[in-house]
Amino acid sequence: MKNLRSLCLLAIATTALIVSCSKGNTGPAGPAGAAGAAGAAGTSGTNGTNGSDSVMYSAWMPMNMLDTIEGTADTIYYQNFTANAITSSILNTGTVITYLETLDGNNDSLFFNASTVLTESYYVGDIFVESFPPAATNSAGYNWAGYNYRFIVVPGDIAATMFKGMTQQQIRTISYPTFNKLAKSAVTKSAGAKLSQ
Repeated sequence: MKNLRSLCLLAIATTALIVSCSKGNTGPAGPAGAAGAAGAAGTSGTNGTNGSDSVMYSAWMPMNMLDTIEGTADTIYYQNFTANAITSSILNTGTVITYLETLDGNNDSLFFNASTVLTESYYVGDIFVESFPPAATNSAGYNWAGYNYRFIVVPGDIAATMFKGMTQQQIRTISYPTFNKLAKSAVTKSAGAKLSQ
């Protein structure tokens, strides 16, 4: 009986203690801990492919034309150029402009549009040029050996700005200095665009 009474008193005291305790206010924050060690560096990403925001100039390439004789005894001169910058996208929406360069008697460079004197066919990665004879039979085209040839690839988004209001004929026969001026102006207006030599 004495043990039962002691157990009851202990239970009442514990209950009173629990009921009388209340939660106090939150104390101030402790000081910040030391910075952790730096994590390991991540791996480098792979280089992206060149974007379509560049006007690409090829190097000046020497003309070394071969010749063939047609059934009509006309001589045709021809040459093939590798042009990796010409993609299906360029063929569908961009512009390819070509120039010939030679030196005059004073050793000054003269430039003119190749398309005005050569028949050109553009393919993905390649340009095929031909020099046909005049309409008369038993004649020859002109062999442009000794001249230099350059192609320029203009993506469609830049071409639309650069040649605004111009016909395809005007674009194809544009002078070399005028083209360079238009290209620099278009690149300045197009964020991130550039001229690639």
